[in-house]
Amino acid sequence: MFEIKKRDGLARLGTFHTEHGVLNTPTLLPVVNPLKLIIKPEDFKKMGADGLITNAYIILRSARHRKAFEKHGLHTVLNFDGPIMTDSGTFQAHVYGHVDVKPKDIMRFQAKIGSDISTILDLFTEPDTERKEVISMVDETVKRAGEAAKGRKGRAIAAPVQGSIFPDQRARCARAYRDMDLQVHPIGGVVPLMEDYRYVELVDVVMSSVLNLPPERPTHLFGAGHPMVFGLATLMGMDLFDSSAYAKYAIDDRIMFPWGTRHLKELSAFPCSCETCSRYTPKELMQQKPDVRQEALARHNLWTSFQEIKAIHQAIAEGSLWEFVAMRTSCHPDLYAAYRHLLEWSDKMERFEPLSRTSEFVTNLVDVQRPAFVRYRKRLKERVVLKGDWSVVQLKEGSPFDNQQERDRVIFHHPIGFIPDSLDQIYPAGLVHTSGEMSLWRKAVDRSVTIERGDPIEDPDERRVRTVAAYQFGPVIADLVLAGRLSIVTSSKTGRIRTVHADGDHVLSMRNDGFFSLKVAGARRIQAGTEAPTMRVIVNDDSAENNRLGRNVFAQFVIDADPGLGVMEETIVVNCNDEVMAVGRTILTGEELPRFGKGIVVKVRDGIGAPDSKNDHSED
Repeated sequence: MFEIKKRDGLARLGTFHTEHGVLNTPTLLPVVNPLKLIIKPEDFKKMGADGLITNAYIILRSARHRKAFEKHGLHTVLNFDGPIMTDSGTFQAHVYGHVDVKPKDIMRFQAKIGSDISTILDLFTEPDTERKEVISMVDETVKRAGEAAKGRKGRAIAAPVQGSIFPDQRARCARAYRDMDLQVHPIGGVVPLMEDYRYVELVDVVMSSVLNLPPERPTHLFGAGHPMVFGLATLMGMDLFDSSAYAKYAIDDRIMFPWGTRHLKELSAFPCSCETCSRYTPKELMQQKPDVRQEALARHNLWTSFQEIKAIHQAIAEGSLWEFVAMRTSCHPDLYAAYRHLLEWSDKMERFEPLSRTSEFVTNLVDVQRPAFVRYRKRLKERVVLKGDWSVVQLKEGSPFDNQQERDRVIFHHPIGFIPDSLDQIYPAGLVHTSGEMSLWRKAVDRSVTIERGDPIEDPDERRVRTVAAYQFGPVIADLVLAGRLSIVTSSKTGRIRTVHADGDHVLSMRNDGFFSLKVAGARRIQAGTEAPTMRVIVNDDSAENNRLGRNVFAQFVIDADPGLGVMEETIVVNCNDEVMAVGRTILTGEELPRFGKGIVVKVRDGIGAPDSKNDHSED
């Protein structure tokens, strides 16, 4: 079972449950060569590893080691009690041209030695493989995955996505897995791309795979062992990584950092405070015996890798992963080219972007193409209509909220697009910080905004209410919720809107981020004026009673959902009879909601059977 706790872009903080414990994603699985241990597996947990990966084919082909693994199992022989994933020999087939094992036999062997995640023997599609051959290899890989799924006996199966550099074949392979009983999906055949710094092509390979895979299963970027690629890969939806680079680089006296690799002899000082770098100077380490030096460097390389994973976790948790990746990819021109190319996928990533963040930094023209800004411009164009005369003013550097200009029917020039004054408190419009010559921004983006003739809304609070509601919910839903005579309550201290009443019904409360929380009265108006599943999450009877009491919605009880729902969007929880049970905010998209089997998927705020909250100023 895979459970998502938090997301940013396609990145996911989650938990993947296996027989021997939990993998907290994103995470790194150190590669263990069972025939040559540089670091003892029992030390990996101390360094931050939830699990590890080893090669079942290497074990199978070693007469000296195979019997011990068959008799005692992976976890006992390796002295590691956490999740262990095994590879099948596909990479060895890539390197040597073939492997002497049948697909069914390697699956049986992985089960026999107790692998938590067994990988099928897929066909490694090289970047230069002809398209016709790639199609045939994808067909065979999918066939093997289907056979493995039918023979699954409780343990997780990893089925890699193949397809060379052809996005349509990657997508075809990924879609073929959707209805199979599979649990993990590595992106295979990508090591040659990373070895040759072909990161732009890697983006297309990964994105065409991820966007077509079942979202309820973790993904794995095979062979992505260098920390400099972790951030970009996580942003594209990768949950698992494996690394043999920590050991291979150490054997060659190479030392890894988040920004690149250096040979030990090139360093005059260690820019690091890990155990290795605190104990030795580069010169002292060069003087150590080869085995001592290799272990010390391997420990540093793993420490650096896990530190990067921790930094990525924090970036996802605080909603700053896009900024983190922009910074990390600037360390190498080919990586930065990949980041820029990823932005060409923004229109397809937009639905996974959270509705709100606490802030956003824009430092150059590239950043304004991030999915959140693409969504802002799209909604501004499609959902917001302004009436009457409006003044367009040049925004000073900073955010709109920092600018103390006349704010009545004003539209700000801004790098991300036009910002009407009534949207200057929502994300991203009022929470994005910019720098640089503003004159350079004017041609950067489509700045269209619809202004019609007609009587404007004179009251600035009502104008803000109607504009934000149209932007957030769409004009049809906004009109349903706000039908009738409006009464708007503002804070006596700040002047900001707190609650909105329509014909006496408390329909909306304004959050600290400038968006609205939907109240039960507003939800009932939407339910009465639309057909299911519009803005709804439909739950079974077992869940409905709990939700009406104000308890959260769990994945296993979801029957259906509005596919148009985004991440952290307001939603109505209804039972099978379309009766309103509660209101809350989504954790997943509407397309994902019915597919997950574990975890909270809607955070319920108000249930119809729960006492009303005393604090009408809702949460961020």
